[in-house]
Amino acid sequence: MLHLFASVLFAASFGSCELPAGENVLTQARFLPVYEREELVGIRLNGIRSRSYLACLRLRDEDVVIANNGDRIDSNAASAEFLKRLTSGKLRSLEVRRGDRVVTLD
Repeated sequence: MLHLFASVLFAASFGSCELPAGENVLTQARFLPVYEREELVGIRLNGIRSRSYLACLRLRDEDVVIANNGDRIDSNAASAEFLKRLTSGKLRSLEVRRGDRVVTLD
């Protein structure tokens, strides 16, 4: 399903963050589902490239995105919606589990 969103280019809504023309946000990190007690609880980002769009959004390696625009990432459909918003520039905020705390990025 990730390939459906791979070619979308956009200007980000997070301040001055912008995805350069021809750049694919899905190549800027590894996106891995996170399960707890067999329930999807978010998407972990690993290997975020420095100076990338994801880094500009203030995401860090090992962050687990648990919600976007207030919507929990707790199903395959919610994961797909997160990736769609990420690649289309329709993110207003992210809720991220960073270590033992939850932070909001907007």
